[in-house]
Amino acid sequence: MILPFFIGTYTTPEGSQGIYQSTLNLQTGELTEPTLAAETSNPSYLAFHPKFPIIATINELKSGSITTFRYENNKLISLQVKAIAGQGPCHLSFHPTEPLLFTASYGSGHFSIHTLVFDQIGPEEPFQFPANPENNPPTRAHCIKAHPNLPFVYGTDLGRNHIVLFTNDKPPQFFPLTAGSPRHFVFSQSGKTLYVNSENASAVTALKINSETGHLTEFQTISTISSNAPKDTTAEILLHPNGKTLYVSNRGDNSIATFAINPDETLSRLAITPTSAETPRGLAVDPTGAFLVAAGQSNNIITTLQLDPTTGIPQATKHQFSLSKPVHIAFPPNYSQ
Repeated sequence: MILPFFIGTYTTPEGSQGIYQSTLNLQTGELTEPTLAAETSNPSYLAFHPKFPIIATINELKSGSITTFRYENNKLISLQVKAIAGQGPCHLSFHPTEPLLFTASYGSGHFSIHTLVFDQIGPEEPFQFPANPENNPPTRAHCIKAHPNLPFVYGTDLGRNHIVLFTNDKPPQFFPLTAGSPRHFVFSQSGKTLYVNSENASAVTALKINSETGHLTEFQTISTISSNAPKDTTAEILLHPNGKTLYVSNRGDNSIATFAINPDETLSRLAITPTSAETPRGLAVDPTGAFLVAAGQSNNIITTLQLDPTTGIPQATKHQFSLSKPVHIAFPPNYSQ
């Protein structure tokens, strides 16, 4: 079985030109050479709509924008380019059930909610943190997602070391993160826990979600690197499709940390696996859970790692290809289901 996937890049005149497409062989882990699927500037984060064949990317520029495409017959067909309020956007996500798209803009500290009208991006409601004196530390909006089945939206502010809760009936609420520098996060399969990686602390923290209020309570922080690892920052965090394993990429250590999710939703670190993708910025697990694909931003390598079917621990393969400045990887949903 062959699965397509897409790669967001940082673009340069002599390097990458936009979003690229490749395929993964689920029997061998082999990859096909990448082809340009859509020309667009700095598409550094990609998001597929959960129900409709649409893919959106932020354009990580000083004057930020969102570009959308229709996904049809494994091709990307241009739909819209939409300027947004934030500068230097770095993350976007679709609401799982409502016609909404969320963006986080690192440069200006904006979180925004965008209304979707059919396959077009409509009105935007931006939220920017009140500036503190001298803006020190600065706001650094890094990630924003809706809870899969509760009426809460969460965002990370890496600059001020807290997670933000957005609800319909209250002003934004702020939950400090002890480890600091919250970057990306995922929800446990049950929806009861939020796992967030700390960029500068090389750690992942588990927080309990109050289903009535959305409030967060820390109950565990665990390192993503060994005690003798070099200076490191984490990048991506993702959940295996079976909900039993968590992965975090270590950029200085050039490794992937694997954690088991225990029945009480605490984490146990299983392994730290080296990867040939240096400065592993983006990670993605294919929808079947057989392989992990890693993007090495500094050495321009995309590679596959085979996942143990019992433990989920990745093992490097020899399959890889070169692509200038790859930063994010996304597999399309099976829209025929």
